[in-house]
Amino acid sequence: MTRPFQFLFMMLFIVGGVIGLTLFLRQNPDPVQLEFIRWRTRPISEGAVAVLSFLIGVGFSLFFVVSAVISKSVESARLRRENLALQKMIESYSSSSKK
Repeated sequence: MTRPFQFLFMMLFIVGGVIGLTLFLRQNPDPVQLEFIRWRTRPISEGAVAVLSFLIGVGFSLFFVVSAVISKSVESARLRRENLALQKMIESYSSSSKK
């Protein structure tokens, strides 16, 4: 997939998620209490739990996407430097062979 299509897909996915969460919020106002081992929350609406879960998922996704982009840009810079060094070596060999 090309970059504009990836961006469009991500935006459509996020908009679809927001629409889905909005519908879920309107249909499920019941309070829930989260429990994990000894940890408990105060009763909060089911929709708030869904929104928090969605936002945490978006945050994790952004973290992994940003780390992949940074990794690729670092690799790209390294390859550019290596390419430049190889071009200089080729130029020095070709100029020394002409003499």
